[in-house]
Amino acid sequence: MATPQFETVKIALDDGIAVLTLNRPGILNAWNTQMMMDMRAAIEWTDHDDAVRVVIVTGEGRAFCAGADYSPSATPEEQEATRAMNIASRSVDGNFRDGAGLFTLRLFDSLKPIIAAVNGPAVGAGATIQLGMDIRLASTEAEIGFVFVRRAATPEGCPTWFLARHVGLQTAFEWI
Repeated sequence: MATPQFETVKIALDDGIAVLTLNRPGILNAWNTQMMMDMRAAIEWTDHDDAVRVVIVTGEGRAFCAGADYSPSATPEEQEATRAMNIASRSVDGNFRDGAGLFTLRLFDSLKPIIAAVNGPAVGAGATIQLGMDIRLASTEAEIGFVFVRRAATPEGCPTWFLARHVGLQTAFEWI
């Protein structure tokens, strides 16, 4: 199966290892609707390509993912799409879920093991998407932040469920 090309994600496949690189380094790989769609399609591809045995997700440049893209450089349409991505939407199971939450659950359901290779800052969505992966490895440059409450926002991406199971309830309370 041919390796797909995406706007915001680079893919490299070598000896059964698919490396998915978040590729918006100029804005620290800030998460937007296009990146979510590209990553979802990339995970679908890795699940269905028998040549892929494991998936590694990392970030281009000095960051893993700086969270949702609310940068002034984003067009008004991109800013609105990012806001809409974080608003609850009905999923196939009939429950309301945010876009990042649906994506995190998709990672959790992947048929292939997924490893987060956190190479730098991972904030907001950059922190929560890792929680649906099987293994999380962080470099000495990694800084992970669950900054939702400091921004008066409800945590998206399912951290209230996943984080307590990874680090325990008390630590999850402290981090969030």
